[in-house]
Amino acid sequence: MSSLHNFVEKIRSPDGEDGCWIWQGAVGSDGYGRVRRRGTTHSAHRFAYELFKGPIPEDLCVMHRCDVPLCVNPTHLVLGTKADNSQDMLRKGRDGVTVPKLRFDQVLEVRRMLAGGATKAEVCEKFDICRSTVQDIETGSTWGKDHPLQGQLFSTIPGRDS
Repeated sequence: MSSLHNFVEKIRSPDGEDGCWIWQGAVGSDGYGRVRRRGTTHSAHRFAYELFKGPIPEDLCVMHRCDVPLCVNPTHLVLGTKADNSQDMLRKGRDGVTVPKLRFDQVLEVRRMLAGGATKAEVCEKFDICRSTVQDIETGSTWGKDHPLQGQLFSTIPGRDS
């Protein structure tokens, strides 16, 4: 069976084609859907974006217009920077507690993986982070090596497990 067929089998769309397409497969602790393909776990909304719209540039995240983490309707998904995502969150009143997306030991592992030749995509999948986050760690713009607390990298996902 095709990727599209397998993916569509796990969607429920109670409000029709224009409404949210709710992911019925696996869900991560952050409330976002998960898709397993070729031995790798992907965020369902990112997978949907790539399946229906095309590749995601390395420096961008996939944002939900509808603010429904389990929605995979490609018409509800847009690309944006981390700053766009944060501004969208604040504009919509989702300014809950921010928590670090990664622990420092995970940041060190990201650096080790990159130094060892891993691609940004591989790192993103392992840690469920945006490619721009990997880029920020790589360049030191977050979790900078000179910062006494090793910088700060925050997620806009309230209640994120650390």
